[in-house]
Amino acid sequence: MRMRLKHVVVLLILFLGSQGFQGSLALADGIAVSQATLDWSGLTYTITGSLVVTPTVPFSFASSYASTTGTTGTPLVTVGGTSADLRYSSSFPQTWANTSAFSGYSTTSGNAFTQAATANGFLASSSQAATTSLEWSNNFAQSSARTFTVFPLYGTGVGSLTVTVPYTLSAACNISSGPIDNQSTVADASVSLEMGPGIGPNASRSVSCQDIPGITEGDLTLSMNFDNPTFGPLVDIDASAETDAYAHVPEPPTMLLLACGLFGWFVIDRRRLSSKLT
Repeated sequence: MRMRLKHVVVLLILFLGSQGFQGSLALADGIAVSQATLDWSGLTYTITGSLVVTPTVPFSFASSYASTTGTTGTPLVTVGGTSADLRYSSSFPQTWANTSAFSGYSTTSGNAFTQAATANGFLASSSQAATTSLEWSNNFAQSSARTFTVFPLYGTGVGSLTVTVPYTLSAACNISSGPIDNQSTVADASVSLEMGPGIGPNASRSVSCQDIPGITEGDLTLSMNFDNPTFGPLVDIDASAETDAYAHVPEPPTMLLLACGLFGWFVIDRRRLSSKLT
């Protein structure tokens, strides 16, 4: 009878202790934030030789996506969802195509928000993900802003076209409290510039929250050579700004596994006691 009572007490202590441990960690949180901007309005291009370059209709594109899942309540119930937005527009060379997209979701365990926009030639993308407790949750946010301009080349000249676009990138992630190995946060930001037609030169820059410092700025520069493009070709200048953020708390071991382990220990210990008595 004493052995049975002892094991019941041990089970009760472990159960209450685990519940108290989870409750004491509920104040911990982690956050990941990233931002990327590309100043398309600051785009400059230079021409050498006898090339003639005429810009035509700009086209802008923006998209965003966010999702989050978590657990809440007693008994635990999985909650979460996703949302997304996609927009595009075009305009004549005298004005810019302005687009925007936003999405987000929030639960008792975490949240994710993201947005992207192209406005007056300024590409901006930002993403944020956070855990608000140490309940299991996966919180992810990602967005991108994209625009491109087509440059038809006329004439029979020989020369090069050089394009330059300024950019700024930043990424940060932090776990403010609680056991660091029980959470993970990641944030990344990038910009890219491509020139066509077909597979042409490209330039890109990126930054991660693991980088020190997690911020950088500068210019993306591309150059192409042309030799008597009598009927073109069309040169596509494609720019994009992208970000993502991820905050995660792993799913804890279930009480079922703990109970099975304790039950097995109880059976073995009881057999040992029986062998001693006999």
